[in-house]
Amino acid sequence: MSGNTEICQIPAGETECTGAVSWSIPKSGNGITTYFFRLTDMDKTLSSVTVEKRHHWNTDLLPKITGYSYQEENKTVLLFVTQPGRGKFRDLLQLKSAALIDSDTGDQLLSGIQTALSGEDYTYSFDLSKLAEGKYNLGFLAKDSFNNETSSPFINLINDKTPPVVNFKYENAPLSPGATVFGLENISITLNDELTAPSLVRLELKGGPASDSVILGFNQNTDGSYTPDYPRLFPSLDANTDKYTLTAYATDAKGNTTQKSIQFAYYPKNLVTLEKLKTLGVVKALKTSDNTPLAVMRTGQLRRNDGSLAKGIQTANITVRKDADYAINILGNVIHPGETKEIQIDLGTGENSTVPIFTAENGSTGESNFIIEFPQIK
Repeated sequence: MSGNTEICQIPAGETECTGAVSWSIPKSGNGITTYFFRLTDMDKTLSSVTVEKRHHWNTDLLPKITGYSYQEENKTVLLFVTQPGRGKFRDLLQLKSAALIDSDTGDQLLSGIQTALSGEDYTYSFDLSKLAEGKYNLGFLAKDSFNNETSSPFINLINDKTPPVVNFKYENAPLSPGATVFGLENISITLNDELTAPSLVRLELKGGPASDSVILGFNQNTDGSYTPDYPRLFPSLDANTDKYTLTAYATDAKGNTTQKSIQFAYYPKNLVTLEKLKTLGVVKALKTSDNTPLAVMRTGQLRRNDGSLAKGIQTANITVRKDADYAINILGNVIHPGETKEIQIDLGTGENSTVPIFTAENGSTGESNFIIEFPQIK
């Protein structure tokens, strides 16, 4: 019963019934409807106490997103929302929640944490570091206690937490640890990152027979891979012990960094190995009784790319290892330990040229290792 009007009858064994009432709830604006109910027996001789029932509605006091503060370096966002009429209807009208959503799918990604409240103004915080990796079109969604919603766009965000993957290749195939490499120009470094563009930051090369430690330059190829610049390196005298370690340092657009190392034995692409030369420590080319130089470098046959013999004057770079015991003299050029000099060598007809080698100072003793490189055969 509502007043003296019967609304419905509850059948025996049931606990409720449904019936029409004489009032309606408006579909606009906001307000409150109050009505009263009581229960009676079938002949209305017994009656319960009257129960007051109130119904509130709100269709126009909607949440308003007024702005945000994004601190990219800390991956935090403060969202500012106003709830008009907050506290109305005996404190029933409140801002219920604020969320970060994927605007493309409508999925809720993060729930905001209320950090401040002043009058009708709310502040919520979001920790973007808790987002899963991926690409997002982010937006905000605010909801009041009547389930009214309002939304606002935020930013397009790439959340990348994983550093690039570094791979080493040799002659376009994976480079295995401990392998033998002929020519650094055949090594390439590839970087892979699913979300942002990776880049090579630094290349370091350490080890070898002279315990070298150098920072290598590098070039990016058209396929995005990197090739190290060619330093002057001494070949591995022992492929089992004189190994080089190449370390690549990489990063991506989000600052995720990584490094990866690989060890290998190194030999130049066109390597000519000379036997050890023994001579006296005097500053001139000693000769035997038949006028043959005592200590010489024999170049052997050097060939061009087309297979023909290299002849005549050729430019060579002579490098003396930094741990050498003394400087050497080749064709009047003195090369000290750790130094490289460019010299001219006459290969003659290309059959087998000999170049005298001797110490740069009288009385020198010990061992001096050097390499000779022909950058370009003419």
